[in-house]
Amino acid sequence: MGSTKSSEKTRERLVDAAGRLFAEKGFNGVTVRDIVQNAETHLSALNYHFRSKEALYREALLTACTKASFSPKNREELLQLEPYEALYTIINESLKWHDQRPVKNWENDIIVRECWEPSSVFGEVVEKYFKPQVSFMAEIIGKIAGKPPDDPKVLYAVIVLIGLVDTFGEYRLLIDSVAPNLTGHFKQGNLLTKELFNTVVQTVKTSIDE
Repeated sequence: MGSTKSSEKTRERLVDAAGRLFAEKGFNGVTVRDIVQNAETHLSALNYHFRSKEALYREALLTACTKASFSPKNREELLQLEPYEALYTIINESLKWHDQRPVKNWENDIIVRECWEPSSVFGEVVEKYFKPQVSFMAEIIGKIAGKPPDDPKVLYAVIVLIGLVDTFGEYRLLIDSVAPNLTGHFKQGNLLTKELFNTVVQTVKTSIDE
């Protein structure tokens, strides 16, 4: 299969090509021939690295989750911060990730599609990536609320946080179209981060007061 470096580059091309195609068409809408052609390689290379389309789909999906998640090291560092500072940092860094990624991002799209059309990999993705992300955010918000991380009100605040960040990160074209003045308003230094932070904190405080 050539040199180790060349083989690794071929593997990366396969994952990238497969990820883009799976994100656009879904697992059943993509053939191995499609993937090989888009990766500009041969079927033998796909078989060498992944053995099957299913294995390649799993790799592409898990790669996407890794890129879209806070790493274990990042999570540990955030948990060491004062909880309000940690929450603000989570929101700010998540919005930055949306800002810095390409307009058409297959990593996020394949994750969304997997949630719409769960595959045999869904359970593994939940255990390896979604649950750890939710758990660490629940630990931080739980400290703010003075409640355990598994408290339903804390988990509700976590889902609100995820929903807000994803909405403003993924639907900017729609927001620009229906509320153009809002976009200009939020361009004034980290104002969006501050507003989302205040909303999540208020959600927690409302839960505490009930």
